[in-house]
Amino acid sequence: LVYNKRFGGVLIQQQPGEGNRLHYHPDADECWIIIKGEWEWYIDGQGTRTVQEGDLVIVPEKVKHKITCKGNSPGIRFAITAPDVKHVYAKE
Repeated sequence: LVYNKRFGGVLIQQQPGEGNRLHYHPDADECWIIIKGEWEWYIDGQGTRTVQEGDLVIVPEKVKHKITCKGNSPGIRFAITAPDVKHVYAKE
């Protein structure tokens, strides 16, 4: 939805059970605004927490994290980070 030389903003919709693999960004923080649904967020050093509509999640650079859509309906999150952010996938 939003993309310039400083940041990219992406709207992401996923079904329950979908998400991403454990990863980190070596040179950029990332944040999300939860638009719809319930999500499970694992953040290294903080553990796992459940977030829902209206919540804001912030993960600093170099911190491993994993996101999974939960509940019975699709979830939508708005992700904001550096444009073309590098993803480094980690072993789970």
